[in-house]
Amino acid sequence: MIRNAKFWGIEYSDEFNEMLKKTNGLLNDISRHVRNEIVSGEILGINASSLEQYVLTKEEEELTRAKYRDTIRHIFDKYDVLEKRKGLERNLVGYVLERFAGYFKRNSAERPPTITFKNKSLYYKDRNVEIDTDKKQIIFPTVFGDFKVNYKDSIKSENIEGKKFGGNLNIKQKCFIVAVDVPFNQQYDPETVLGFDINKSLDNWIVFNTGEKITPNEIVKKHIDDIRQLNKLIDNKAKSGLKSSQRRGLRKRIINKHKALDNEVSKACKEIIKVTSEKKALLCIDMVKTGQMMGTFGQDKIIPALQTMCENQGVPFIAVPCRNTSRRCSSCGHVAAENRTSTDDFCCVECGHSELSHENAAKNIAFLGEKMFKAGVPCGNHGRISVEKLIEKHGPLQSPIQ
Repeated sequence: MIRNAKFWGIEYSDEFNEMLKKTNGLLNDISRHVRNEIVSGEILGINASSLEQYVLTKEEEELTRAKYRDTIRHIFDKYDVLEKRKGLERNLVGYVLERFAGYFKRNSAERPPTITFKNKSLYYKDRNVEIDTDKKQIIFPTVFGDFKVNYKDSIKSENIEGKKFGGNLNIKQKCFIVAVDVPFNQQYDPETVLGFDINKSLDNWIVFNTGEKITPNEIVKKHIDDIRQLNKLIDNKAKSGLKSSQRRGLRKRIINKHKALDNEVSKACKEIIKVTSEKKALLCIDMVKTGQMMGTFGQDKIIPALQTMCENQGVPFIAVPCRNTSRRCSSCGHVAAENRTSTDDFCCVECGHSELSHENAAKNIAFLGEKMFKAGVPCGNHGRISVEKLIEKHGPLQSPIQ
């Protein structure tokens, strides 16, 4: 499982602070240049991927972030950056392009935003940073030179692999954060299986394969409804004529509502984990799409919260891809769109099995989770890879339910 190794109490020298200011100025100059080229039509689109940034020009030439860096050489020359720092220059360009690509992924605005960097963080996507845990020093390579800084303490530093790695320096908090792999310590062998289906219908919010339900309290319902209404206001900003300051105010309200909803959802998740542990069950988590795609009904919080709790407490779990779980008959296995007669009703056209559609889906999720576990698929979230491919990858029966 992935957790954060953290180094805090970092001591900044005057030279280090000056470097941070210059880096921030450089990022803002690159950002302004990118925006101007988008407005002028020189850049038609920015496509972000986990490996590389691609900039599509009006000549229909694909430019990697490294090649695009060469086209803005004059910006780096203005700051007198050191020679042989092309990898670090590419990082800075990629950081700016990611911000623009992320904005256009979330919004459909015709004009690009003005993206400003406010000297809050120094981000290393590539593996460039070194740490000497004996001397309690971090070595930050930058386009202006290498800087050794002292830190006071750390957690999970023993989980860092390799001599160099990426991470994020939180400038205000004076801490450096690195994502690390931490082993999952399973606390028991499952004796049964518990699966559930998450739904937009709050009357059937969380339905288990056992037939039990969790319905949200009035506080949760209000937070969900408030978030939906606030999102509608922002999505319709062109029609409603909202100013930037008003949109910022709405976003702050949405953030606060999400925090409040987090707290309430956490209570429901703790109860699920408690029951799962008492039953010594394998928890099969419904991988329904997140709120950004379907609107929030709590699923964008329930799924990650349960996963984190399972990992922290050693509760065995499998995240189950939800493809066809609402169309498959939990009795005979027949899959058909016609099986789902309405939102809440399920009736198999093959065998006639009939029950609440959400309970049927929960049984399918439990069935697939157990099938994966028995085939040797490790506990955890393996993304949206199909069940068949995961089973094929991990081989024959290895871990049967007791």
